[in-house]
Amino acid sequence: MAQMPGFSPGNPAYGLPAGAPTVRIEVDMKPPPAFVIPQGNANLSQFAPPQMSENEVRNAIRRWQQSDAGCCGKKPEPVEAGWKMEKYQCSPAYNYTFSSFVEVRSISEDKLPFDPMNSPLDSHMNGLPPAMWDFEVHPEKGYFVENKQEYTVPHTDYLLKCETCEAIGSLKCTRCDGKGYDFCKRCNGDCKHDCKKCLGTSKCGKCKGTRMVNKVDPFTGMPMFPAEKENCGQCGGSGVCDGCVKGRVVCEAEGCAVGRGKIACKKCEEKGRITCESCQGFCWMKHFQKLTVRYSIKEDKYTQTSSNCKSSYLQRARGDTILNHEDFAVAPVVGFTQQVDQQSRYMADEHSKKHHGSDRRILRQKHCLDATPVHEVQCRHQGKSWSFFIVGLNQRVHADSYPAQGCACTIM
Repeated sequence: MAQMPGFSPGNPAYGLPAGAPTVRIEVDMKPPPAFVIPQGNANLSQFAPPQMSENEVRNAIRRWQQSDAGCCGKKPEPVEAGWKMEKYQCSPAYNYTFSSFVEVRSISEDKLPFDPMNSPLDSHMNGLPPAMWDFEVHPEKGYFVENKQEYTVPHTDYLLKCETCEAIGSLKCTRCDGKGYDFCKRCNGDCKHDCKKCLGTSKCGKCKGTRMVNKVDPFTGMPMFPAEKENCGQCGGSGVCDGCVKGRVVCEAEGCAVGRGKIACKKCEEKGRITCESCQGFCWMKHFQKLTVRYSIKEDKYTQTSSNCKSSYLQRARGDTILNHEDFAVAPVVGFTQQVDQQSRYMADEHSKKHHGSDRRILRQKHCLDATPVHEVQCRHQGKSWSFFIVGLNQRVHADSYPAQGCACTIM
């Protein structure tokens, strides 16, 4: 009977089941469901902040002057008596944020060692694999929390021989080069090495082979004068080292077996081969398709202001909430200022284009709008003009052009 293409006849020696597939099955990459932004009128009204009196303005800058400057430890020098307020303007700044919680899916190939006893084989013989967007997957950590999740695609398993060990299940040990042992580094496999006393010369270490040494005074321990000689007490006048044979001693290094000069390789346990780490000795690898789902937050911000205050200052300030809405899809703002309406519509369209396609979709959206009071004060000090801003409901002071020396940090 002819063998079916892409199938193995089985090999009991390797534990390979009969009919095991050896051909990769592709997963359908059909696009996700359509994403539609609803249309609606927000009917929002503008928030006009209350004005501050000159006394309130001076109190705000006075608190800033007296506070610790935090980032560098310097306080602004007070200019209370020397500055004059020339112009005051109060206006609202509108901070608008549009966010989309985006799901991105991708299919890639992965592999694991195939253990025929404990690793089931789910091939396309069990059915067709689901398309990428047929998976019922939900964000495990909830909406607007970035994370990654991975899943095995059913019915995509197939087997291939391990390429690392060429289906042998083991590799030659690199530490001992396949011998199962290594030569002793101290004796280099000779079982003996040079004597430490004579350094391999076989001469007595005390008399250096001359057999005679200087005689010493038994009371002082110093050589006698005039010099007298006597037989070396260490070698008995033979001049030969008494701790070795012809300058060599038996190697006593740990693991060096007497008569062998070899040390057993612990890595391979004297076998000369180690188990293949890729297939863990099973010779076959199970390949399969893996679905990776990444959840990310895509966010755009816009600030509408009539003041010269930096947008970064305004976006960090605390304001009155006008709109804070979350849904599967949010309609652009309609009926507020022309600029906010235009930016909201633009962001909604851009998110729909950029974050919805063959491999991604928008799961949820939200947008928020707040009105932040901005008090812009122009002053004069010693003939020079300077200005500062009092921003937000908590009245944070920003004085980048402060005329006196010291820190120009932002202080509440």
